[in-house]
Amino acid sequence: MMRIFLGIVLLFSSFISIPVFAQTTEDTQTMFKQANEYFGKGEYNQAIIIYDNILQVVPNNISTLKMKAIALSNSGYHEKSLKEFFK
Repeated sequence: MMRIFLGIVLLFSSFISIPVFAQTTEDTQTMFKQANEYFGKGEYNQAIIIYDNILQVVPNNISTLKMKAIALSNSGYHEKSLKEFFK
């Protein structure tokens, strides 16, 4: 009886997590576009804040790490930039 209950719980939890992951992915894509808009305007500090928020959700996102490193470099934070490039 306990195995059936655990099976049902696992089944339902997998259905719940799929939309959450999809929403997170869509949110980070929207955030990435917004950060790139700030980057394009030369508002690097705003872009860095958003890149950091994305990296909290998707820590190993190469595009975000690269753009954050470039934004840091453009802001004069060259040492921090190098650390981001070599993460």
